[in-house]
Amino acid sequence: MNQPALVLVDHNPRTRASLKERIAAVSPPGMEIVAAGSAEEGLGILYALRDQNRPIELVIASQGMPGIPGGRFLEIVNAQFPSVGKILISERPSLEEAIYALNNAALDKYIPAP
Repeated sequence: MNQPALVLVDHNPRTRASLKERIAAVSPPGMEIVAAGSAEEGLGILYALRDQNRPIELVIASQGMPGIPGGRFLEIVNAQFPSVGKILISERPSLEEAIYALNNAALDKYIPAP
């Protein structure tokens, strides 16, 4: 059986490393946590995992990424991988971005960052 993966996308290297460490501490054994620094890199990882027939359990993205923001990224993920769980983390939460992401990306969770 192929190892399941969780994909974490955040542009800030320190935040990305901290989130990856925290997620690893509570993830089930055998879950690979793959981190990306941009939406484009995250999409590349998702396509590679799909090509390897690897199950993708969850995608977590930061809203504040330069280029493609997290909500738009998860909208693209939803179109390509509709059964994958999706969480958006926002350092500057707003009602507008939450509504957009919930309506267009089929989010499972919207989490304001501490």
